[in-house]
Amino acid sequence: MKHFLTSKRTLCSLLFALCAMAPWTIEATAQRSPNVTIKMTSATVKNFFAELKKQTGLDFICSTDLAESLPKVSLNAQDKPVREVLDEVMDKLNCSYSIEGNIVTIKKRQAGNMLTGRVVDENGEALVGVSVTIPGTNVGTVTDSDGRFALRVAPAQRGKNVSVSYLGMKTQTLPMRRLQTSKVITLEPDANIMDDVIVTGYQTISKERATGSFGTMTSKQIDGKLNADLTQKLEGQIAGVVLDKDGNLSIRGIATLNAATQPLIVVDGYPTECQLSELNPDNIENITVLKDGVAASIYGSRSANGVIIVTTKNGAEGKTRLSYRGSFKFESKPNLDDLHMASTSDYIDAELALYDLNPNSSSYNIAYRTANQSDVDYLLTQRKAGKISDSEFNSAIDKLRGNNVLRDMEKYMLRTAFTQTHNIGISGGNKVNKYNLAVNYTKNRASYINTDNDRLLVDLRNEWNPYKFLTVGVAANVNYSRSNSPRNSFQSFTDYTSYLKPYSRLADDNGNLLNIRTVSAATADLYSSVSGLKDTDYNPVTDAYEDYNKTTSFAARFNGFLRFKIIDGLTAEVGGNWTRGNSTSKTISTANSYRMRLAFNNGTSMSNISNHYVPDGDMIDETRYTNENWTVRTQVNFNRTFGKHRVTALAGNEVRRITYDNNTYATRLGYNSTAGSFTPVNIKDFVSGVYNQDMLNGNDLAWYLKYGSYGISDNRFVSWYFNGSYEFDDRYIISGSIREDLTNFFGTDPKYRHKPMWSVGGTWKVKNEKFFNVEWIDRLNVRASYGVNGNISLTDGPYLILSAGSFSPITGGVSNSISSFPNNSLRWEKTTTKNIGIDINVLNNRLGFSFDYYHKKSTDLLASDAVDPTLGVSSIRKNVGSIRNQGFEFAINGTPVKSRYFRWDVTYNLSLNKNEVLEYNVNRKYPTSWAWVTPIHAAGYPMYGLFGYNFAGLDDKGQTMIFGADGEKKLASACTVDDVVYLGTAVPKADMALTNNFSYKNWNLSFMFIAKLGHKYRKDVFQGSNINSRHVAERWQKAGDEATKIYPVLKSWNMDMFYFPFCDINIGNASYAKLRDLTLTYNFDNSLTKLIGMSDAKVYLQARNLFRITASDCDIDPETFELNYSGGMNDSSNAGYASLPMNPEFYIGLTFSF
Repeated sequence: MKHFLTSKRTLCSLLFALCAMAPWTIEATAQRSPNVTIKMTSATVKNFFAELKKQTGLDFICSTDLAESLPKVSLNAQDKPVREVLDEVMDKLNCSYSIEGNIVTIKKRQAGNMLTGRVVDENGEALVGVSVTIPGTNVGTVTDSDGRFALRVAPAQRGKNVSVSYLGMKTQTLPMRRLQTSKVITLEPDANIMDDVIVTGYQTISKERATGSFGTMTSKQIDGKLNADLTQKLEGQIAGVVLDKDGNLSIRGIATLNAATQPLIVVDGYPTECQLSELNPDNIENITVLKDGVAASIYGSRSANGVIIVTTKNGAEGKTRLSYRGSFKFESKPNLDDLHMASTSDYIDAELALYDLNPNSSSYNIAYRTANQSDVDYLLTQRKAGKISDSEFNSAIDKLRGNNVLRDMEKYMLRTAFTQTHNIGISGGNKVNKYNLAVNYTKNRASYINTDNDRLLVDLRNEWNPYKFLTVGVAANVNYSRSNSPRNSFQSFTDYTSYLKPYSRLADDNGNLLNIRTVSAATADLYSSVSGLKDTDYNPVTDAYEDYNKTTSFAARFNGFLRFKIIDGLTAEVGGNWTRGNSTSKTISTANSYRMRLAFNNGTSMSNISNHYVPDGDMIDETRYTNENWTVRTQVNFNRTFGKHRVTALAGNEVRRITYDNNTYATRLGYNSTAGSFTPVNIKDFVSGVYNQDMLNGNDLAWYLKYGSYGISDNRFVSWYFNGSYEFDDRYIISGSIREDLTNFFGTDPKYRHKPMWSVGGTWKVKNEKFFNVEWIDRLNVRASYGVNGNISLTDGPYLILSAGSFSPITGGVSNSISSFPNNSLRWEKTTTKNIGIDINVLNNRLGFSFDYYHKKSTDLLASDAVDPTLGVSSIRKNVGSIRNQGFEFAINGTPVKSRYFRWDVTYNLSLNKNEVLEYNVNRKYPTSWAWVTPIHAAGYPMYGLFGYNFAGLDDKGQTMIFGADGEKKLASACTVDDVVYLGTAVPKADMALTNNFSYKNWNLSFMFIAKLGHKYRKDVFQGSNINSRHVAERWQKAGDEATKIYPVLKSWNMDMFYFPFCDINIGNASYAKLRDLTLTYNFDNSLTKLIGMSDAKVYLQARNLFRITASDCDIDPETFELNYSGGMNDSSNAGYASLPMNPEFYIGLTFSF
């Protein structure tokens, strides 16, 4: 084992060294030649060479006979590149020259003319390795490190055309006579070069050879978005790819009930466990999304949710290029009124009404001890005890009505959010080596105080061709990040269930922070009676810096491959990747935090006040995560053309391992961060209540103490795969693939262990048929495919898996539960996909249409299967579920207007998805099993269904009534399962995006609208007890109100909370449209920037989320609305919450290169 680890570290070190060193050592020989100043009249060639050697250090090789036969040289060159001087002199002498290192070889020109010139890009930079040929002949050459070429032209070839081509540039074909007058050829970038390429991770093919359904996004599209999150940049760019508010991506719907729902992410050809948000968005060359069975089946058991292929940037032949791209984002403070909470007066009135309902409650007794008593309850207690008069009470209440804690929070707890991102890239290369280095730094200051994070990304990629038959590729990625945030989110204060109420004040009129009273009078008296205790003053502003979370993460990923060219069209490749990540997360409550001061006081021993069960110092919870995964792949590739026949095939083997090792430490008290020490505490006794009888005021800290836990996972995969296609006469293509995956968490039943994933597809290029003569149609392809993909759950296994619980003081031991029952028939989830597509380009490719219809059926889904409860459980997870997704995608790409100075480009994507749960054997016996806080999956309905009741108004006591299944009114609390109705789905059925791009000279204006349609949301309501609701004053209060009111009567605990929030009257239309982004770009004129050696200089101004359009009865941002995912309801909760809308964001960006 020691030898293995050492070898692995050595290999990683060598790969990194090769990445870092190779570019610079090879590029050193390709630098631009120096300038010279020479003035000569009738000088010998020998003297001319001597002067050049003196100024440049170059050595010249020229035979004596040739030197003596050459005429005299006359020249006047002022600070000219030595190559220009040599070109001029050699043309006069009818000689040619070549430079290898520092040696210049002079030769007499052979018969025929020598055609010379220089090839540059649009910025005037030399292009190395450009192909210069005479079409129809075998005459050709390539440009050198300075972009120069010399092409010998035979007399019979004079007057022909010359073709100049280079990868990523538009090919030029020009008359030979043009090069006799203008020696410089400028190539323009081909903006569509990556648009015409589909990267599958295993191979790269042109779109014209694809039979499946793909979507691509190029670096140009990516660079047009200034958001630092690559996931956000993908939104609206590819039909069928849907992004939700939490940054989760889905492709053509969700195809599982309990297994992985995220698409597989592949980076530079190899699958990873990372998220798109963890990648450097400024270092992406291309993103390809594999959507149907043919496209994704090559990835087998992990492809049912689609596959996203990310290709990072690589170097290109040419001079070293230094680039910078930076942006600054500003986001204004949130407006907390958008939370739609109860006003201060309404909240106070509700508190007073609750007192009137039960004035003899113990919570209003002067002896009542609590650490969370509101100001109104405190005043009520004081008045009831005779401590204050009615007039004093009323005066204090009136004063509270004038306060607004939300305004104070905006002023003292929120701020303008600011994010800065900087990316520096260095790239270049030659025919032998290409390299790219990208360093990206992002620092984010969030709106909430003490919430910050930063991240450093380093990407290094190198491709080396030491021999004609060998290509070596290596890449490395390093990701280091830090973050910190308060332990309590600001949303935990705005629901008024913690220490803050609508009338709390955080600061006085002069801005001085105030101490907020939280403890009752009895508790305050108790603390003051004991010496040595800490004060209990509280302010959330200062506490946000004393009670906080801190996370540090580091991850490294290495890729590498060796590709051997065996014969023309046949290559063999071996490669893989290795990733390791470590993350440390700490939650620290300092000794000065309110939590620990309160715990210190409460944990004081009554028998010995000098003894404290909670030691003085910090409390720390710490978790360390470690993950490691690797892939090794061997593959053979074949690609040959035989007349009208083209055959492409690949076959390979892949071995992959995914592991994690997580350790959550037991809570440590008395922690000293300076000394790194803590005070040992018997957590078992502390949590079980052994010390409670001797504690001064209860054991409130027990809820926060953790015993610690440990988790490991080791998942292994072995795969074999084949993919091939045959094309005839550039008209018909048929393709197929097959892959078999084995893993260590399959069931042991042999009949389920060998179930390969496969696909077949075909394309008919109708445009290329002889009978098709529609001139205005440039492309017409018809595609069809069928494939079987798979999905996995990494939480289920074939053997019995136990999950450890917590310590029980009753049994004196730790409980265990069964998290996975033994299942020898456990197998892949299977998704079959049918796809039919049409691709059309018209009007000289000015307009393109793409249409796809798909039908996905997912079977063998892991789902809870109801079993005989005498087994000890009500259900066991098995491969018994089934889901169907079907829909269509429509995309338009076009350039309606194109002139010399003005251009208008438009892109429109529409995706419609209809899904249905076909099989899901869950036994829901009670109405609340259907109509509850979270959406559910139920057979016969769409996924994430919302269920509820038909509202029938209130009765004369203010209680909720519903219409039963028989159409009769009844109390909601008397409902049955038969009364439950389907109210809609929480998932949008349609997703649209429209992007317009206008260019005029150096200016560019673009904007994107997005829309999500057809889904529902639960409104925030007053359910009878949650007095923090904005509707609390609209409740039923007296007989007769039932004629005009819909919100039930107020009670401290109202059974209507389990029914009224789920009535149909509280369902809203969640459809919306937004102006997602608006971007103005100015491209600086290269004729100006090149004076300082700069090129591709641009400045960006971008705004996001400027406005939205919603249904007429929707007064929230449906994109950010929150369902209650707590799993329960209580007197302060809701089924749906109005959450803060997406704030407008404003960006300033700058990019340039040298």
